[in-house]
Amino acid sequence: MGDIPEYIVRSALWLAMWLKGERAGVRESVKAALDKFSKASIVDYSAYLIHSHLAEIVFLALEEGRKDDLPKTQMDEVEKYARVAIKNMKNIMESLPSAGLRWIVTTVNWNGIRTDARRLISSGAPR
Repeated sequence: MGDIPEYIVRSALWLAMWLKGERAGVRESVKAALDKFSKASIVDYSAYLIHSHLAEIVFLALEEGRKDDLPKTQMDEVEKYARVAIKNMKNIMESLPSAGLRWIVTTVNWNGIRTDARRLISSGAPR
């Protein structure tokens, strides 16, 4: 994965765009990156940065989808990618336990999505 530095910047940019309300293209870019990086075997702080940005966007999309009553098919897709993000973070936590755990606890508490996150985390890997 020679493009790790590029994806650190891209994932941070996508998160900033999402937080500013600029959703156009972000959802598709994040899904593609999650698919790409779920296959990566690199586990270091760079991978942690990428995965944490991507996972935060997915959890924000999950929360937003719940608030906006997205149709079931769309919510199923958001939940699928939330599971992918959780699986990726679990893989990273095996190598970076304190950083990964700290990120999940902070993000879940900050976003107030305890119920959804617990349900997805307890359900395990993507279906």
